Amino acid sequence: LEIIGSVDYLAQEKPTEEAILPVTMNTTTEEHFQQLIFVYLYFLPQRRIPAEHWQWVPYQQAKLLPDVIQAIQNRQTNLNTEYS
Repeated sequence: LEIIGSVDYLAQEKPTEEAILPVTMNTTTEEHFQQLIFVYLYFLPQRRIPAEHWQWVPYQQAKLLPDVIQAIQNRQTNLNTEYS
């Protein structure tokens, strides 16, 4: 999927001059390495047609970390409040 990035589509607060803060960060430690996972919620400016063998699924059906699910739900609540 080709996506041209823009901070305007970030779901969280806009970045400071120093950094774009993730919604959440998690770590996984294995025998020989430690994996850092930074999660950003990003709105797509238009619907994308998924590549072959890909499909869109509701976030409730995806295998997401609890912090990510909470961030999505918080953002949905904020959007509902802003546009009601």
